[in-house]
Amino acid sequence: MAGGGVHGFPVVDVRVECFDGKYHSVDSSDMAFRTAAAQGLKEALHKAGPVVLEPVSAITVCVPSASQGDVLGDLNSRRGRVNGTNVLDDGRHEIMAMVPAAEILRYALDLRSMTGGRGTFEAVHDHYDVLPAHLVGSITTKT
Repeated sequence: MAGGGVHGFPVVDVRVECFDGKYHSVDSSDMAFRTAAAQGLKEALHKAGPVVLEPVSAITVCVPSASQGDVLGDLNSRRGRVNGTNVLDDGRHEIMAMVPAAEILRYALDLRSMTGGRGTFEAVHDHYDVLPAHLVGSITTKT
């Protein structure tokens, strides 16, 4: 499980129970049980259809009113889900969204470009979510 499942990443959130097993003094060894467990896990993972998880960040972006539309469009293009917006006392807009962490690695530079240096953001890890199937191939072929 630590060495990776079907896609080569560690397997998490799995519970395993062994319901039956026998020990025979001639045919049984520690290595035989390890091999049987590894083969059983590999077969179970193949049948279960595992998914790849990706980290998702909760992001709060503060931008001038004139840049709000551009920033909302940009967050959507980064697979972000906008949770809401607020108008702040100084006339700027606060945008709250959930965005995959891989999509905001260079967000500081992009936000500076979109807002002329007047936008700010904070990102905090929130949870893990399923990586869309069309993106799984692109990350597993790199490793």
